Amino acid sequence: MPGDGNGAYKTRQYRDLFAELGNSPAESRAKIEKAFQQLFHGDAEQERLYFETGSNASGPLAYITDWANNDAPAPRARATA
Repeated sequence: MPGDGNGAYKTRQYRDLFAELGNSPAESRAKIEKAFQQLFHGDAEQERLYFETGSNASGPLAYITDWANNDAPAPRARATA
């Protein structure tokens, strides 16, 4: 097997592309948090990719959908008590 090269995995030196574009650490964190909120908690019809589907003995279950290829079930409304 060829060597792993000298990339971030090997060196543990990860680029901060937001900082390279001139963003402060606080601005970088805000951009990441905004994206996380959109993808994991955003509108289920237009933004979210992550959907919880219940749990089993191992813990919570979820899936990440690929809207462009329709490879996961559409989100369904949760029952309310």
